[in-house]
Amino acid sequence: MLPRRISQRSALESERSLSHRRKIRRRGESTHSLWLRVRDGVFKRPLLGQLREYVDEQMSGMRERLVHRLRPYVRSMRYGIRAARYLFGKFPRECSVCGYHGRFFAYGNPLGFGLNLDALCPKCLSLERHRLLVLCDKDRNLFANKEILHFAPEDGISTYIRSRGPRRYITCEYGSSNADLDINIEAINLPSGEVDLIVCCHVLEHVSDSKALPELFRILRAGGVLVAMTPVIEGWARTFEDDTKLSTIDNRLLYFNQHDHVRFFGSDVRDRLKSVGFAVDEYTATEPEVSKYGLIRGEKVFVCKKPI
Repeated sequence: MLPRRISQRSALESERSLSHRRKIRRRGESTHSLWLRVRDGVFKRPLLGQLREYVDEQMSGMRERLVHRLRPYVRSMRYGIRAARYLFGKFPRECSVCGYHGRFFAYGNPLGFGLNLDALCPKCLSLERHRLLVLCDKDRNLFANKEILHFAPEDGISTYIRSRGPRRYITCEYGSSNADLDINIEAINLPSGEVDLIVCCHVLEHVSDSKALPELFRILRAGGVLVAMTPVIEGWARTFEDDTKLSTIDNRLLYFNQHDHVRFFGSDVRDRLKSVGFAVDEYTATEPEVSKYGLIRGEKVFVCKKPI
């Protein structure tokens, strides 16, 4: 019995093996036939060629779109890396306020978002406007032997003015205990004709200039001088101010570049100064002082004199 079963099983396996070999043969013939057809070009252009072209076009389009989309990010990152390299100075400069020689640090741009390289003196913390004001004083002898009222004083320039030997030097700032007087520049609680000279740097863009300027004119003696500085867009014929843009911090940043600014002066800032009675003269940042002292090109000191 055992040999017969073995024989039956062997016959069954042989039949299965034969059937499997026939399937492989047919499959091989079918594959070979398909290869011949592809080789002969039956499917080469209509299907595989078109598929290859389609894939190539799609990949090329994807690469172009990706490059186009990434280009502004790459440019911005390059600028950021370049700016980061010079955060602590690029060129040797000189500080007209404290006499420091060396590299200045980067700091905010008063005319727009971003950085000004070589703006901040690491010794006295003076900025471009302070160094320009000192150069103006050295040219015109503004501070010596004068009774001076200084709005919103900053340490470096305040120390410099004291060193110039004023007859009296009073600092003031609204709502602050860090100055000699707490004064609202729009309603100054001082007698008329009280001082010889007023220093008002980067204050008028924060307040109502239509209220502040008459008050500044009033408290000056005849022949007295207002030294005023403010960000100015010289290409604008008219000052930009819009009360509807003051409701949020984001709006002030967007339209006026700082959370507490209320306007951007145009070239008509001179007309506003003259409208209250001042005779306006100017001191301008030019070369070679711009490069030597790290100034903003074309920035102005407005020297406004009250007629005698």
